[in-house]
Amino acid sequence: MLTRVLGLGVVGVASALLMLTANVEKALVAGTRPEDRYDAVIIGAGWAGINAARELKASGVSMIILEANDYIGGRSKSINSDGTLNAPPAELPSNNVPMDMGSEYLYTANELKNYLRRNGFLENIDLDDAEDSPPHVLSGDRSIGYFRQERYIDGTTRTIGLIPNDLRSMYSAMWRPFVEYIQELYQSEGEMSYADALERYTAARQISNTDRQYLNLMLDAGLEIEYGGESGRMSIWYHDLGAILNNDSPIHLMSKIGVGYGNTAAAVAESNDLPIQLNSKVTRHEGEVATVRAKVVSVTVSLGVLKSNIIEFTPDLPAQKKDAIENMEVGIFNKCAMTWNDRGALVWPEEQLAFELITPTDETSGRWTTFNNPTLYKGGKPTLVGWIAGDEAVRMESQSDEEVLDEVMVNLEAMFPDITRPDEVHITRWGSDPSFMGSYAHMAIGRDHEQDAMNLGARVGRISFAGEATDATWYGTTVGPWKSGGRVAEEMMAILAVEVPTPSPSFSPTELNTGTPSKSPTVSLSEAPSMTPSDVDVNENVVEPVNEVLVSNDPVETNLPAPEQADTDGENSSTAISVSILVFLIIAFIN
Repeated sequence: MLTRVLGLGVVGVASALLMLTANVEKALVAGTRPEDRYDAVIIGAGWAGINAARELKASGVSMIILEANDYIGGRSKSINSDGTLNAPPAELPSNNVPMDMGSEYLYTANELKNYLRRNGFLENIDLDDAEDSPPHVLSGDRSIGYFRQERYIDGTTRTIGLIPNDLRSMYSAMWRPFVEYIQELYQSEGEMSYADALERYTAARQISNTDRQYLNLMLDAGLEIEYGGESGRMSIWYHDLGAILNNDSPIHLMSKIGVGYGNTAAAVAESNDLPIQLNSKVTRHEGEVATVRAKVVSVTVSLGVLKSNIIEFTPDLPAQKKDAIENMEVGIFNKCAMTWNDRGALVWPEEQLAFELITPTDETSGRWTTFNNPTLYKGGKPTLVGWIAGDEAVRMESQSDEEVLDEVMVNLEAMFPDITRPDEVHITRWGSDPSFMGSYAHMAIGRDHEQDAMNLGARVGRISFAGEATDATWYGTTVGPWKSGGRVAEEMMAILAVEVPTPSPSFSPTELNTGTPSKSPTVSLSEAPSMTPSDVDVNENVVEPVNEVLVSNDPVETNLPAPEQADTDGENSSTAISVSILVFLIIAFIN
């Protein structure tokens, strides 16, 4: 197994700096010297890294973002009509049709939305109109098309469309009693999984298979897809499912013509003229050794990567942080995004924003049964996006694109017999991507999620941790990473406040221009911190891309010259950290 070794410790080194050394094929940053010094290094150019860098830069802190991907934005990932990935909308044609493969909807009433609106990034998003919000799964209105498959004794299957009255009847007869049963079960027996609760309910009420498959779909569409987890691993602590499935908090589609969530992330970074290094290709081959020295660092890797043991920490992390890593849950949510070039290929109701299929068996329930229909917001270009989560999302990641599309088309053809195969298809596999190892966190059975999130995000020495999994409230969204960036910027500036600032080295940005950053609210460590999972696609040309990252607790001897303006009287040098990176940080923030 390829191994990353990341040690966190306190050592006395003469320079009193955190030193990052990369064995790379070319210089670390175009236009920089082999040994440049910064006050801060941020690993990852997702929403957390962008906000942290924005605040540090506004405060005059010399810093750099190290991003292993070839784009800015992490899991806010827009594939554009011209084939580009995450480009500022101003640099794209006005009729660009983005396909967001990661984050897609913007939550309102939060710091990220406020910043984007205040700085003109939401001009093409009507914040006063909720028509682009995804429809309620239980709404029973015409915004969702529902279909049910019925299997006959001879093995044949028939698919029928359901009308709103059917849905309202099923809600009253099946869903409401199930929610009441779960509430009673939680009060009497405590935590258990939704899958276990459904088995108990099926046996206690002797419900029919048709009713059971309706409940399966509701749990898949409203719970598993929402949180990325399998119902067998999610707690009935979420027993107010009516509130979950009928969430009245307005959210807005960012994947509209001329916008794109990933494109917006790139635009925010560009407007703030952030020094970001992209495309850092790492090999085991001997090459130039580029050294970056910094006093503080913000490290973000996904919870999935931490749990996978790809990273080995030497010495061990604090026990509370290790416990959180081992016991928190990571879900998987994938997409199959399809477009058709011919407007005549549109054979589904354009005005319906989603389609749900109730299949006849447990085995097929949740297997590409939920489809988002953003055609209205793609300039009328026929578009469907299949959503899949939990165990079914894990299963499909081992399939080829053709095999995935074959399964998707089986259900689409059942609902719309005249549909043709799409002209363009994009499929995600977040769970098997070694840079993510999952999509985002969800509550684990029997755990204190708020405490776990806080422990996961707690600072260790001069190294800060950030990301969606460390936010007890905004995990699984882009808001958590944004808040996380503010928090780690605050932590780094608090350490730097007692030290002499390091002048910024020369830097030739390859991506970004100027803008005026504005400060956003931050979260103190006494509150629930936030974190962003990492988002890096390992470049196919990278040879042995993961070696080690090492920070030693032991005293080390070094011949490194003391920085020109560093504190050399020993007052602060006892908290220095030395880091040797033999692989170049294929770590980055996502949303």
